[in-house]
Formats: sequence, structure tokens, C-alpha cells
Amino acid sequence: MDFFKLSHFIPIDDPIIKMAIDLKQQKSMSLSDAIIAACALCENLPLLTANTQDFKHLSKIELIDVKSLA
Repeated sequence: MDFFKLSHFIPIDDPIIKMAIDLKQQKSMSLSDAIIAACALCENLPLLTANTQDFKHLSKIELIDVKSLA
């Protein structure tokens, strides 16, 4: 199956921007990681990533390591 055909795309709206700002203020992280984490938090979705290390401090996000799916 084509991964992108099955993916849900989330528009970056004001609540996500505000959450990303809050996350960056709480802990030093890249802007892109903050936006990705904010999307997962605002949409109450798990985060599928190969980079679990950068998100492990966010206890409210369910992390799924893409490497564990192989």
C-alpha cells in the first residue's frame, strides 16, 4: 500500500502553532520537532517516527518507533 494515500494530513492552524511555541519554551527542541509534536498532541494521535529520542520527554504522546514495524 502507498503510505501517503493512507496518511492523514493535518493543517497547521493556530492551536498547533500555540502548542508548538509552548513546547519550544518548555524544552530546547527544533521548530520542526515542536510542530510535529504539537500536531500529535492537538489531534490526540500517536507519533510514528524513527527519531523517538527527540520526543521521549513528551509523556503525553504515544511514540511508535518506525523501526519496530520492519
